[in-house]
Amino acid sequence: MTKIDKLWELARPHLASGETAVAIVQGTTGGKMIGEKRVRNGLFIATAQRVIFYVKKMGNFSFESFSYDNIEACEKAKDRIGDIVRITASGNDVLLKWITDERAFEEFVSAVRARMK
Repeated sequence: MTKIDKLWELARPHLASGETAVAIVQGTTGGKMIGEKRVRNGLFIATAQRVIFYVKKMGNFSFESFSYDNIEACEKAKDRIGDIVRITASGNDVLLKWITDERAFEEFVSAVRARMK
């Protein structure tokens, strides 16, 4: 089972009944644990209703949900290691970096931008 499949299996129970993914992209995000920087694996999941940011943590997880009405920006960039997606909504800013699946990256950005108000 791939990393994206494992994360998707962990995130799926948090979707509403009948809610399905339109596009999913996997990457990494930063964080701190005991004062040290950590790299964590995460997903952006676009559904028909919202964008979900899911990050697996040691024995736990982080889950944020953004309604398309509240998304102010969906930015994309490239660096040496991979692609970057940043979502800005209601003063909150989340990003995934080191995205290596170019097709999933473009599908996710297109899906989000098509649904933004």
